[in-house]
Amino acid sequence: GGIGQVISIEFSGSDCYIGTPAGGVWKATGSWVNWMPITDGLPSIGVTTIAVNPSNSNNIFILTGDGEGGDTQSIGVLESTDGGLTWQATNLAWGIPTQVKATKLLMHPSNADIQFVSVRSPSSMRGIYKTTDGWNTWTHVQSDATAGEWAKVYDMEFKPGDPSIVYASTHNDFLRSTSSGDSATFTKITSGLSTNPSTERVAIGVSPANSSYVYL
Repeated sequence: GGIGQVISIEFSGSDCYIGTPAGGVWKATGSWVNWMPITDGLPSIGVTTIAVNPSNSNNIFILTGDGEGGDTQSIGVLESTDGGLTWQATNLAWGIPTQVKATKLLMHPSNADIQFVSVRSPSSMRGIYKTTDGWNTWTHVQSDATAGEWAKVYDMEFKPGDPSIVYASTHNDFLRSTSSGDSATFTKITSGLSTNPSTERVAIGVSPANSSYVYL
């Protein structure tokens, strides 16, 4: 069930990748008419986000699981160095019984070693994880223990043209870091936002056409 649902899309030159909550990653080249599954055989075939190294199109990272509905659980971040022919686990990894719902993988626009992952459950693990070495090591920069509901993160984006500014959206809040998303540097912005307690899954949109605008 749900094998045809698409929850993420990523472009790299003439290549297009789509991620599905129950059908893995599919890739098309050129006209995007013929699609090929490139994650068959993996232990978890839900894929929430795809990120391609801007300096090496064969280097691909995927955040596993279904971050939207939770139909498949995350086992962490996987990496391919051969264009998706084979995949290896990174050190940001969870066992399937942990029941992790991870929502977004965000890669620095010019340095693939710098990445963020957001997790919305369970409460002991939710928040924002950051790496500066391609997930060989990582830091839990925003956690439930320090931020409470602020840690229930759904989306993240860099400010276009200035990746030292990182935006994040939570259960119904908007957060901003002006120091590259390092630990305890996210500030809650409330001006103009909805106060409806039922607001959830706030997504962020930014555009290089005007980097001062942020859409929620």
